[in-house]
Amino acid sequence: HYMTNAQLLFNSLLQVFMLQAWNPYFLTFNAPLWSLSTLFFFYLLFPALGPRLLNSRHPWIWLGIICLLYLIPPAWIIWKQQFGMPYTGLLQRGPIFRLPEFLAGILGYALFRHYRDRARMPLTSGQRTGVVAFIVLNFIAGAWLFTNGEAYWYFLLHNGLLLPAQVGLVCLSALARDPDSHWLRHWSPRLGAASLSI
Repeated sequence: HYMTNAQLLFNSLLQVFMLQAWNPYFLTFNAPLWSLSTLFFFYLLFPALGPRLLNSRHPWIWLGIICLLYLIPPAWIIWKQQFGMPYTGLLQRGPIFRLPEFLAGILGYALFRHYRDRARMPLTSGQRTGVVAFIVLNFIAGAWLFTNGEAYWYFLLHNGLLLPAQVGLVCLSALARDPDSHWLRHWSPRLGAASLSI
């Protein structure tokens, strides 16, 4: 699709103001920048939502609610059979529709902090093995459904079904001990910081 001059001007302004993720039709200029636009929205909401979620007395319940809420938009799209634009763009890049991932990350940290502050390990070694198995099974099932399943599985996998495994992976990563290698301790933070901008 070749944009008209008006569309080009409009999308240029969205890029300048970090709002390009709000347009579900076009990935204008630099396609991966939608993620920075979405993160920009998340960080604007963080002062209002972050402390409330971090201080929640029932983070497990809120995590379950957010996982279920994340599945509502793709379920609606599947029910209505709306697999084209703008619905695909909304699910893939729309800040509102990706917000549950950000909120789930905050709740995952809240759970981690809850256990850490009580001098308890968030996961025993047996539980860690269970989380690893859960993540691996999610990956295998997701890969199989994505390649062999009906088209609608993409939307469910992309927006919701894999969220519990994502939170588990973040938790496991937070529990990882510092490596013994000086080389890894030196380069890991630098590569991590560079990964977002890349």
